[in-house]
This record gives sequence, C-alpha cells and structure tokens, in this order.
Amino acid sequence: MTHLPKIQTCVVAMAIALACTGSISTTLAADTLRVTDMTGRELMLDGPAQRVVSIIVPTAATIVAIDGSPEKLIGVNPIAMRMFRSGIIGKLFPEALSIRSNITQGGAGIFVPNVEELVALDPDIVIQAGYAGEQVVKPLVNAGINTALYMSGGEERMRAAITMIGAVLGKPERAKMLNDWRAKTIARIKSAAQKIADGERVKILQVMATPTGFRVWGKQTIANDAIRLAGAVNAAADVPRLKPVNTEQIAKWAPDVIFIFNVGRANRQSVLGHTLLSTTPAARSGRVYRLPTGSINWGSAGVDDPLYFAYVAALAYPRIHAGGVAGDIQRWYTKIYGKPVSHEQIAKLLHAKENGAAPNYDLILGRSR
Repeated sequence: MTHLPKIQTCVVAMAIALACTGSISTTLAADTLRVTDMTGRELMLDGPAQRVVSIIVPTAATIVAIDGSPEKLIGVNPIAMRMFRSGIIGKLFPEALSIRSNITQGGAGIFVPNVEELVALDPDIVIQAGYAGEQVVKPLVNAGINTALYMSGGEERMRAAITMIGAVLGKPERAKMLNDWRAKTIARIKSAAQKIADGERVKILQVMATPTGFRVWGKQTIANDAIRLAGAVNAAADVPRLKPVNTEQIAKWAPDVIFIFNVGRANRQSVLGHTLLSTTPAARSGRVYRLPTGSINWGSAGVDDPLYFAYVAALAYPRIHAGGVAGDIQRWYTKIYGKPVSHEQIAKLLHAKENGAAPNYDLILGRSR
C-alpha cells in the first residue's frame, strides 16, 4: 500500500460528527478512503488499513475489538503489550504476544516514536497522541508515515476514537456496535441513578499506587465519568486529570469506596495496610477493590468501558444498580472476539480471590447472596 507523506488539514473538523454517525467521510476513488482524525486532520488511504501501529495504549485493544482479531495490528506500545500479557487478549489470541512492541524510544517517553523501527514495519497508518506535542508527530510525518492523531479526555472522545478506528479499518458497523453498547449501558445506569437521593451519594476515589505514593483520577477522566454516572461523587473532582497526591489529602477526602488501578504490584493491602489510609471509611468498611484488567486496565479509557461503568455502579450502589458483571464479560467478549471466555479466566480477570471477600463482590461475580 502506497503511503502519502503529506497530511492535509481538513477545513471542517469532523471528529465529533464521525462519533455521532459512525461513518467514513467521502471516498476519493473506488478503493480510496479519506478519514478524519480526532484533531480534524485528514488522511487518505488506498483502502482499509491492513497494517496498523498503535503508539497510544488503549487504542491497541480497540483495534483488536473492531477487527475481531489482532491480525492487522503490527506494532503496539510496550505498556499495551503488558496489558495483553496480563489481560484477556493474550489469552484469547496468543499470537498477539508476538506483535512488535519496540516502536517507542525506551526512556524517552511513552509516545516518542522509534522511527527507524516504524519505517521497517511499513505500516499503512500509525495512531499517535495528538496531545503530546509536535515533537512526537513530526518525525512520523517527515518519514512519510500516515499518522492519525488521538485525543484523550472522557466519554465523547473515546466514542470518537472508536469511530475513527472503525473508519481506518473499513469497519464502521463494528465501531457503531461498540458505541451503541456504550450508549445503552450509560442510559441504563443513568436511569437507575435517578433513584439516589442527594444525601445518599457516596464518595469514590480511584487511585494508582506508585513507588513514591499515590496518583488519583480527577476531572476530565473516564474514572470521573464512571463515578458521576453511577450517581456518586468523585472525591478528587477538583484535581485535574491524573495527578499525584499525598496520603494526608486522601485521608482528608475520606472516600467511602476506593478503586485501585491494576498496575505493577497493585493490591488491596496497599490501602488496607497503610497506616493512614486504613482509617478511611472505605478501608474500615472493606470497600476497597483492585480493578480488573480485561482488554485493557479498567479505569483507563478503552473498549471495556461499558463493563467498567457497570462494575463501578454496582459496587457504589449494590441495591440500585444491576450486578452480574461476570456474565456481561462472558457475553460481550464472546460477541466482540468470537471466542468463549472460561469461568476461570473471568474469575482471574476480576481478581476473585483478592476481591471476593470484599463487600458486595458477590454481585460482580454473579453469586447469589
């Protein structure tokens, strides 16, 4: 497939329109696709992409979900590869673990491209961070590589990303299916949340344990969207995006529920056994949960978000929101990936051994009380 090194600027920004319609913009010839990325930049492909690289972490799994297999994914960020290894994609598609993951410059930043490696891979398109600066985009464009830019920041942008990838792969109907699933899940949870009185709103905090402390998800994040959707309050709502905070601040927020992002050696004990954090209402009640890793790490925007939304809602308000997330995983992974998922795989994904004794987790696992 011939690459067109010049990326034209589209007069009309179409990312939001694409997110709503799930359509591809006008074709130039019988097999030529003209696709608009999330910054309104226009790219032309000779046809649906057959060789795709994702420097962006969550879009790697989205490509697999939309295409139904990892066949067209030839390069991924090393962080995405770690998710493939620890999550469900590597179990369902062992061949995905052989995808090249040396596409970034180690130590230079997670989005800095390894241009030499990318040129050797000869991709039809590379998906790159549109928010990380021209320094990570220009080397790709200068090398003659078609580059679609991704923008992060909540539900609407994730839908736009799904639509963009569907356009790139020539599968807008698959992208629409995933976005319809998101919309229906959100509508169901939002409807149930209307039963929650203002005085019953629990405070939730999503944290990442790091070697030096904790980071929290604030506003303009998918975690904030999930918490608010459930009818709860994000304890870190005044914090911009994902930021480090000290444990004194977390204790002062006094969250009722804490979700721990599944990265590194994440575990419930990092909160329950902490001198200060063990005094929070969440720790005292045991409502501390290690988030799953499915197609992606839940709590970071991606294809699994409807499952993550349902998970957060069920654990925030178990008497109001439907549980049975394990059953939802079985149904949707089978539909998306075309392969059955075993009960053992689901239990491991949900950290059943670690989370199983925590309050209300029987609803997640589908067990009767």
